[in-house]
Amino acid sequence: MGKKNAGNARLEKAQDTFNKHFETIYGEERWAALQPAMLGSTRHCALLNQFVEAKEVKATLGVEDKDAEPLPFVSIPCVVKKEHDERTSTEHPFNPPKPSTTNGSRGGLRTHYLMDAASVLVTEALNVTPGLDILDLCAAPGGKSIAIAQQLFPHLHAGAIKPEHQGVKIGTLHANEMNPARRKRLRGNLEEYLPAPLFEKRKITATEHDGTKTLHFPTSHYDRVLLDAPCGSERHILHSVYEGGDEMIRWKPKASKEISAIQLELLETAVKVVKPGGLVVYATCSISPEENDDVVRSYIKRLKKRNERFKAMEAEKGEGDKYEQSEVVGRGVSVIEVEVVRRKEGFAIGEKTRYGHIVLPDTEGRWGPLYFSILRRTS
Repeated sequence: MGKKNAGNARLEKAQDTFNKHFETIYGEERWAALQPAMLGSTRHCALLNQFVEAKEVKATLGVEDKDAEPLPFVSIPCVVKKEHDERTSTEHPFNPPKPSTTNGSRGGLRTHYLMDAASVLVTEALNVTPGLDILDLCAAPGGKSIAIAQQLFPHLHAGAIKPEHQGVKIGTLHANEMNPARRKRLRGNLEEYLPAPLFEKRKITATEHDGTKTLHFPTSHYDRVLLDAPCGSERHILHSVYEGGDEMIRWKPKASKEISAIQLELLETAVKVVKPGGLVVYATCSISPEENDDVVRSYIKRLKKRNERFKAMEAEKGEGDKYEQSEVVGRGVSVIEVEVVRRKEGFAIGEKTRYGHIVLPDTEGRWGPLYFSILRRTS
C-alpha cells in the first residue's frame, strides 16, 4: 500500500471513530443533521464598531439595506446578511473591515468585526454595564473583548454627547492570553478597534499570564470574568479534512477528557478572582459534554467536597453550624459559594443544558457551536 493510500485509510478510520463517538452522544438522527451542518461554512455577523462614525461603518460593509438586518437577540449593534437562499454561502457576506478615515491615532479604528453571532451572545450573558472591572481570561484573538468594550466604554462612542465622564467611575478591561503569539495578535486587534486613550490610561490592558495560576490575578477583584476556554474545537477538526486531515487523524476519543482538566483549573481561577456577587461566564466552542456541562458539574462537586472538609474542621472547633451547605468551596479560612444563573427569559437561539446553554449550527440561523454557563459567586 502506497503512502497516499495508507494516509487515506488512516483518515477514514479516524473519521469513522469521530462520527461514532459523537453519534453515541447525540444520537444517530441528531448527529446526521449536526455533522453536515458543522462541515458547512461558518456564518458570520458584523459587529459594528461604535467607536467609529456609523455612516462610515455602513458604507464599508458593502451590503445594501435590503440585504441586511439587525441581529435581534443581542443589544450590541450587529448586522447579518439575509439568507434568501439556504444554498448560498454566507462565509464572506461583508467586505473586510477597513481603518476608518475619521478617527484614531493609528491610521483609524477598524469599522467592523466579523464573528459568529453565538460569540456575541456569550458577551451578552456577562451583563456588562459601564464602570465594571472585567477580565477576559483567555481572550485571543480578541473578538469578545472588542464586543465587551462596546458596552463598557459608551462615553467614547462616536457622537457620544459627553466624551468624558465627570466624577463617574470608568471601568477596566483586562484581556489575558497565555500564548505569546496569540497574545501579540490579541493586542494588535484591540489596538485596531478600540480608542487609544483606553490603553494610555490603562483602562484596557493585555497580559500574557498562565490562567491556571491564580497568583497572577488579584483575588476577588473583578465584577465579571469571561472564560472562553481552550477546547476541542470539533468544527475545526472536521474542516481539517479538507486540508489533509492531520488534525482528524490525531484526534482521540479521550481528547476532551484531557483538555477538561485544564478547563477545570481555569474555572477555579475565574471564580476565585471574581468579586462576591460577580458573574463568571464559562464558554467553549466544543460540542463535547465533557468540556461543557461536565466541567461545571465537576467544579461544583469539587466545591461541595471542600466545603464538607471545611465544615468538619469548623465542627471540631464548635463552629460547625456557622456556614450553610451550598455549592461551596473552602480555601484556608475562606469559603467561596457559587450558583448557576438561569435567565428567566432564556436566550433567543440555542437550547438549554443542565448547567447552561448551547448553540448548535443544525438549528435555525446556523450559529455556533458554542456552549456557555453563567455562574454567580454568592459569598
